[in-house]
Amino acid sequence: MAELTVDITPPRKELTDLSPSAFFEHEHLISALKRKTGLPITPTTLKRFKFCPEVQPSDTTVTGYLDCKADTLTKGTPRLTLTTPFDSIRKQIQAQTKEKSSLKESFEVVQAQLVDLASTFKQYSASKEIELEELHKTQIRLREIDKRRLLFFAANLLTTVLQKISTTPGLKDHQSDGANLSSHSSTRYAKVAESLDKKTFVQKTGLSQACFKILKRYPQYIQDRNAAAHETQEDFADLLMSEEYKGGNMYYQWEKLFKFEYDKTVEEVYAASEEKTRLLMTGTG
Repeated sequence: MAELTVDITPPRKELTDLSPSAFFEHEHLISALKRKTGLPITPTTLKRFKFCPEVQPSDTTVTGYLDCKADTLTKGTPRLTLTTPFDSIRKQIQAQTKEKSSLKESFEVVQAQLVDLASTFKQYSASKEIELEELHKTQIRLREIDKRRLLFFAANLLTTVLQKISTTPGLKDHQSDGANLSSHSSTRYAKVAESLDKKTFVQKTGLSQACFKILKRYPQYIQDRNAAAHETQEDFADLLMSEEYKGGNMYYQWEKLFKFEYDKTVEEVYAASEEKTRLLMTGTG
């Protein structure tokens, strides 16, 4: 057990008629004791305190108790002595302090983990953003390649169709006779397409007028195919600048011939291709 001496501020006017026991349970006194002692005092724990001098049956009001029973300082402030089970309260405080310390440590650990998770997520997001950008670039380049493939396939199909037409009775003309039958010259098949008559074509082949119009555009398909066949410098530069070939024997084997043919370095053509792709990705190209 331990004793504490506390100076008590006289109760407010509205509290002066309270009994001592009621006053000792009032928030006014509890707040004052918590502030002055630093102890975690509650109405429950206050019941474990003993006040000296003790309250007598004749002490009907707190004012009378403080005036008659308590020592008084020179300033006229009542002074009470409290007897308290200090050891148990100290242990309680220590336990609470330890618990708070443990909670703080746990909070700091969780906070550090959250920081790590945030950093990991940021790195993951950045990585995924790069992957998506590369995927988008690849899709755009594949579409460009598919456009060229479509030209190749269409022109080749039209060539074989015209070759077949050139041997069809009632459709072949003098351009298809003799040695020309074995030739795959697009110029000769362009002449076959030019000589076709729409009505005869539909009757002899069973194909539609739309097909006739496509065959009539055969020279343009051949021209576009041939142009696309020579537009390979960007694809070649992309390959040489890829991780598989950049800085390797394949790169050094072709870079000088590349520069000689296109009058630009592999890096310059690659940079222009990247800028073209970027504009297509942003919708400004």
